[in-house]
Amino acid sequence: MLLGKSEVIDWIAFNNTPFFNLRRTEKGPRILVKNEPDNLTIEESQEYLGRVLDMLDKGTYHIDAWGAGWQNNQWVKSSFRLGPVAGTEAAGIGDMGDIEARVMGKLKKEMEFERLKEENAELRQEIDSFNYRIGRRIEPYIPGIIEGVFGVKLQSEPPAQVAGIEDQDPEKDQERLERAFEKWFKIETEVSPVVLVEKIVELAEKDPKMYAQAKKMLL
Repeated sequence: MLLGKSEVIDWIAFNNTPFFNLRRTEKGPRILVKNEPDNLTIEESQEYLGRVLDMLDKGTYHIDAWGAGWQNNQWVKSSFRLGPVAGTEAAGIGDMGDIEARVMGKLKKEMEFERLKEENAELRQEIDSFNYRIGRRIEPYIPGIIEGVFGVKLQSEPPAQVAGIEDQDPEKDQERLERAFEKWFKIETEVSPVVLVEKIVELAEKDPKMYAQAKKMLL
C-alpha cells in the first residue's frame, strides 16, 4: 500500500505509467479516468494526479495505471491511503506514517539514552582511574608534608600535642591531604603542587615573618 500523495505520484513515474484510473476499492466503480492524450508525459500525468489527489477526501483508494499500448493484463495496480485511517481518528490514533514516526522517535531516544549511559560509565571509570593515579603520585610525599607543614612526626605511637595545634590524627590528615591534592592537581597545571608545598616549607624555614603573613592570608 502506498502512503500519501507523494508516494502515489512517485509510483506513477517509477512504473512509467502516465495513464490511470482511480477507484474506492479494487473491484469498485471508477471515480476518475485519465487516458488521454495519447502523448501524455509522465510529468503532465503527475501534475494532473496531484491536483486530483488534493481534491479527494481522506481515506483508502485503489489505482490502476498503464502506459501507451499496454494490454489490461499489463496494468500495474496498488491501493493507497490519504490522511488518517478511517475509524482511527476517534480513538486518537493517527495514520500509520505518524505512528511509525513516533515509534522511530522513541527508539532513537532510547538508543541515545543507552549511549549516554555507556559514555557516563566510561567517564566515571576514567575519573576513578585519574583519582587513583593522583593518589599514587602524592602518597610517597604525604608523611613529609604532614611533618613539614604541621610539625607532626608520623610514628606508630600517638604523636605528642604540638603547641598551638589541636591533637592531630595522622590518618585523617592523610585522607584530607589526598582529597586536597586530587583537586589541586586538576587545578594547577603549570607547577607541581608538591613543588609548591616544598617552597612553602622552605619559606617557613628561611623567612618566618613572610610565611606568617602568607599563612594569615590563607586562613
